[in-house]
Amino acid sequence: MLRQSGVAGGGSDATVSRDVTLVAFSTTTGIALYAALIATGGLAVQLIREWRTWSTRVQVEMRRMTLAAPGEANEPVVIFTITNRSDHPVKITHLGTEPIRSGGKSLFFPAPLPAGIPGPFPVPPHDSITLYQPDSSFADGEPEHRTRARVSTSDGKSFTSSRVRVGDLLEDAD
Repeated sequence: MLRQSGVAGGGSDATVSRDVTLVAFSTTTGIALYAALIATGGLAVQLIREWRTWSTRVQVEMRRMTLAAPGEANEPVVIFTITNRSDHPVKITHLGTEPIRSGGKSLFFPAPLPAGIPGPFPVPPHDSITLYQPDSSFADGEPEHRTRARVSTSDGKSFTSSRVRVGDLLEDAD
């Protein structure tokens, strides 16, 4: 058997063995890095899902409607719809509005209707409650001034509605 050693076009067994080892090492490293990236991505997705499950998310809407009850006169009211977008129950501890006059004070409704008793008001997961106040509560406001509803939860978070002109809350709803 003839063996070529150090001749152009040929290589020693040690050189070929080292090249094969380097190729095997870099392939193994690449696969390990790929697996680590996939595992880290999976962990990140799981952590985001857990965070969304336990974070409090509440949507607040404020609008004017007419309360109609059989046998009673229709009464214009301001409706507050509070929707729990969380996966856990939420307790609403405070309901109010931002200032309805320029430089004025905020309104706080300690016992909104229909409950007529002080809160907290529990809201089940993915459910909503509707509370209201007579529109006379907003009569001192400047009609062109904008206000928004604000609710606070038992875990210390606050949520607001979109801004509404005070005049839109006072005019007849047609």
